[in-house]
Amino acid sequence: MKPYLIVERLNTRYTFEVGESAGGNAIRLSHFFLKFDKQIKKDEEVLQKMIARKEDIENHKTKPEYAQKIQTLKNELAEIESKLNLYSA
Repeated sequence: MKPYLIVERLNTRYTFEVGESAGGNAIRLSHFFLKFDKQIKKDEEVLQKMIARKEDIENHKTKPEYAQKIQTLKNELAEIESKLNLYSA
């Protein structure tokens, strides 16, 4: 693993790798700040994709056909458990 620096702005941490050369690290830091506005846009895009994915997952869970399938499987499991007397104590 390479060492890295952490730059923090507005309670958000950004990391970038550094090397052994102080001059090279200064250039990396400069490039980091030159691309900073693009990084924010990229982070926003990733966040929007994650939000959309979360919504897809939540919608997927509440589809009627899945709820019905879940209930059917629960009923089947209860029937199997009763036949096996697993919870008879």
